[in-house]
Amino acid sequence: MTKIIITEKESKLLELCFNGEPSRDQHGDNFSEVGPIEIMEILNWTKEQVGGVISSLEKKNLVYSEPECNKYGYVPATVWLTEEGIDAYCDHHNL
Repeated sequence: MTKIIITEKESKLLELCFNGEPSRDQHGDNFSEVGPIEIMEILNWTKEQVGGVISSLEKKNLVYSEPECNKYGYVPATVWLTEEGIDAYCDHHNL
């Protein structure tokens, strides 16, 4: 299997998705999620930065999201980790 390369911004967003301490034990955990407004506030990113990183992670199949229209425009409402996202984060951080 090819190791997926993630950027530092992607890593920061993936970490926010974890339910508790990041580990491979998150496989099958439906609570591994975060919202874009939380991402903007915690990481001090613009909506464009958040959208770009989410889009990049979705293309790599590391997260999936559901869109909604809110005060920031049409943005993902919730971003969930995929099992590939859990593994990529853990590989990146040697967990």
